[in-house]
Amino acid sequence: NACLATRIAYGERITGDKLAMIENAENILLDAGFSQLRVRLHCDGIARIELAREELTRFFNLKRLNQLEYLSTELKKLGFRYITIDLEGYRSGSMCCVA
Repeated sequence: NACLATRIAYGERITGDKLAMIENAENILLDAGFSQLRVRLHCDGIARIELAREELTRFFNLKRLNQLEYLSTELKKLGFRYITIDLEGYRSGSMCCVA
């Protein structure tokens, strides 16, 4: 999937397994109620989650602490080693600016 391939850092080998990780991670976040998002894959299994700015506040709501733990666990089951949130939020084309 060419669209999913844009979520992998430049210089990283694109594989079916990596594309499946990204697609499954995005589906988990969509199922959790987030709508505009991207999961970016960086070297060493780092997932950088971009959410629409209006959804960032909801993501960090302390009432959802158990859901944060759930999301972290589920994404790690997919093979991600580290889960990060991009505080700048969702931006189209953000991987083109990453070295």
